[in-house]
Amino acid sequence: MYDLIVKRFFAVLASPATMKLVRAEVGVGSHYFILTGLSVIEMGWIRFYQPYTRMTEHVLPPLKLGQEINLARVGVVTRYSSPAPSYNSASLLREMEGNEIGTRATRTGIIETINRRKYVKGEPMVVTPLGWSVGTLLEKYFPKIMSIEMTRELEHQMDSIEKDNASRTEVLIKSTELLISMLNETREHQAAIGRELLETTRRTRLEEMTLGKCPVCKTGDLRVLRSKKTRKRFVGCSNYWRRECRASAPLPQKGKVIPVGGSCRICGWPRVKILSRGRRPWVICVNPVCPLKGTKKSQRNEAVIQAEDMQDM
Repeated sequence: MYDLIVKRFFAVLASPATMKLVRAEVGVGSHYFILTGLSVIEMGWIRFYQPYTRMTEHVLPPLKLGQEINLARVGVVTRYSSPAPSYNSASLLREMEGNEIGTRATRTGIIETINRRKYVKGEPMVVTPLGWSVGTLLEKYFPKIMSIEMTRELEHQMDSIEKDNASRTEVLIKSTELLISMLNETREHQAAIGRELLETTRRTRLEEMTLGKCPVCKTGDLRVLRSKKTRKRFVGCSNYWRRECRASAPLPQKGKVIPVGGSCRICGWPRVKILSRGRRPWVICVNPVCPLKGTKKSQRNEAVIQAEDMQDM
């Protein structure tokens, strides 16, 4: 980080970089093709900023107007359109700036909020079922709230208040009246909205607690379950309560359990990360008799503990 700051400082004070861009049209029969070339005349600030920026030169040979050149080969390339790349934090921030959503002080907080509420996950961002459901419901029942124009107008009103060009009281009254009118329009749908959100929340929690395919029955999923009697958590197959599969394993009772993806290379059971306050995160295989967990004696002891826990359920 220090190296990047120093290089950035010198690059800002350095002279401009000078490039030479060459563009040529080449005619082949009735068809025209474009050639572009790029070469560096003066490195300027680039020499200070390396290796954090790179210049790839494409130097064309000397060309003259009306010059005939030899045709080496002709080929046809088939390409298909690809979907637009998913947003990451930086590209989403630029999109918000371009659409005048939020302010410099609030845009970063908005991105942190949608991550904290688990509307998206990962980088680049992937919309979660919860985020998709909330967005769909808002578009269906609150189309004005989802409108970029409405958000932009509210931001302009906030700027007007800051510049003393509008009354804060008037802006608040207008905004309140607008929101109340939209809420009144959707009161008749509040039961349907509640059911959909409840179902989405249930599916989201279920997915968060799914660790992977059951290595015993091959049909169910291993999930974090709780004993009906002791309320202790353990890993069990989704077919466990139907008594179709008895695959199970104990879990540490303290700390947050996070699926890490992938399976143990020795036994094939899923691995989880345990996050506990005051200690570093640690990754374990949930199989109580996994050879990676230690000696045969410790494996037998863990198996006995597991059996005793299962009898209490």
